[in-house]
Amino acid sequence: MHPWNIVGLLTLPAVATSKSCNPTNSGLDPFSHAYTSDCHETEWCSISIPHPQSFATSLIPRPTSAAQKVLSGYSDNSSLPPLCPDYQYCPDEGDQCRDLLPFGGNFNGSLCLNLRCKLSNITAGGACEVDNTVYTGFAPDGTTYSDIVTRDNCATGLYCDNLSLTCKSSLPLNSPCNSDRECSTFDCSPLTGQCAMPPETPSNPGAGVYALVGIGLLAGLIGTVTCLLSVDRKQKKRRRRERAEAWQEQRELRRAILSLQRAMEGVE
Repeated sequence: MHPWNIVGLLTLPAVATSKSCNPTNSGLDPFSHAYTSDCHETEWCSISIPHPQSFATSLIPRPTSAAQKVLSGYSDNSSLPPLCPDYQYCPDEGDQCRDLLPFGGNFNGSLCLNLRCKLSNITAGGACEVDNTVYTGFAPDGTTYSDIVTRDNCATGLYCDNLSLTCKSSLPLNSPCNSDRECSTFDCSPLTGQCAMPPETPSNPGAGVYALVGIGLLAGLIGTVTCLLSVDRKQKKRRRRERAEAWQEQRELRRAILSLQRAMEGVE
């Protein structure tokens, strides 16, 4: 069972279908660790009671974990089974609600610490356990890559050292590190090999930064206004010159007309 599927849905009444399935094909995918089987997402594979040794099986509607964001396999108008109670959980196969296991008990197909329920309460210097789970992903170009999820049973603020298998205090900022879980910020920079602030950390600039930003904005505003006033003055000066030239042309034309008129009167 996946660690996020602790809360599940109650089983619907068993309704066999005509299809057949092989229970040996049911289990966790070795790469994605997702539960797979021959059945539809809303069904689970059950061995026929009259022939328990045979692979003659029936398909029975199964619940989907309430922890999932989308109820895979169910349509919007489907009738969903109710939730499992708090003292039970829904396993990956979704055949029925099962009682929660005590600490130290085996967890069927789960990603609990080394397949056993453990408390994260080991103090500094105490012996601890490490559970490494490798997830395989596929890049857009078809190549594969691995994502290793490491979990331990150390208390909050501690991590389990892979070499000594003892709990140690989380490393402070800028300390040399090998993995994210060693850092108190849970971010080991691959560029510097040191504990760094995670990318989602909000920036908190000081008063000096705000002062510089304010001065920059004020300077930009003054510069913009100055430029606009300079452009406006140049445009007004150009328009005044154009008007003066037009008036001068009108005066020259008027004088020419008057001169011509006087000349014509003298001829008469």
